[in-house]
Amino acid sequence: EVDQEATAVSSGVVSATDTRAEVLVFVNQETTAATTGARSVQRNRLVVSLVRQDGAWTVAGVTALG
Repeated sequence: EVDQEATAVSSGVVSATDTRAEVLVFVNQETTAATTGARSVQRNRLVVSLVRQDGAWTVAGVTALG
């Protein structure tokens, strides 16, 4: 069994208009093996595309950066 937890540690707006936005999100993903307790942390970057619909921002897509 493996436990995983992801935490957004920071974010910043890449571009934005009144109806669309792209946000760069830095995410730490921690994985822990239940049997050994071995732990690893991966630091990931995601570009989250947002669109404004009915006054609320919704996620239109997510792209992982290498």
